[in-house]
Amino acid sequence: MRALVFKRPSFCSIRGQSSAAPSIGTLHFGAASANILGVRIREHRAKLIVGDTTYVVWICGAERPDGTWEGWLEFQPTEITQPALRTDQETSQPNRAALEYWAEGLEPIYLEGALARAQRRLL
Repeated sequence: MRALVFKRPSFCSIRGQSSAAPSIGTLHFGAASANILGVRIREHRAKLIVGDTTYVVWICGAERPDGTWEGWLEFQPTEITQPALRTDQETSQPNRAALEYWAEGLEPIYLEGALARAQRRLL
């Protein structure tokens, strides 16, 4: 299976978000993600540096029809010429509060592994 590479602006765009609340916004994904609506749960405090590229990590999620939530990670490069990366589903949680709790506990070592998984999607 071939992954899609998205150039910035990334494959998700934030709508209706004020600068006063930078960690929560509505995300709209394009046709590559079947127009899934999701939310950015939080921006992780750690930044990942790979070579000359620094990534900002967004933890995102979407509610499923059955009320449970799925979560994934998005890696937004600070350099606009680099592609944004996204993992597949990383977690399934019973509700948004549980997804937020999961997101708060992510350590940098987990993010490094998730970034490697997202990069493999490009191969």
